[in-house]
Amino acid sequence: MEEFYQGLTFPEIREMSIIVINTDGRVLSRNKLISEVSTLDTTQLLPGIYYITVNKNNQIVFSSTFVKIE
Repeated sequence: MEEFYQGLTFPEIREMSIIVINTDGRVLSRNKLISEVSTLDTTQLLPGIYYITVNKNNQIVFSSTFVKIE
């Protein structure tokens, strides 16, 4: 787990969230914080379940895909 916090101190981490992108590009579920993150362009993401970490400046500092939706 250390590698995706590289260069960050823990107070900079605001929240970790999971979002689900449907096959048509719509976000099926997300929390309020992620909906406020302007750097997240869901149209560029492949369908799947994404794990997102956001810092205090609302910048995404880590993201990975758990499962791709076929």
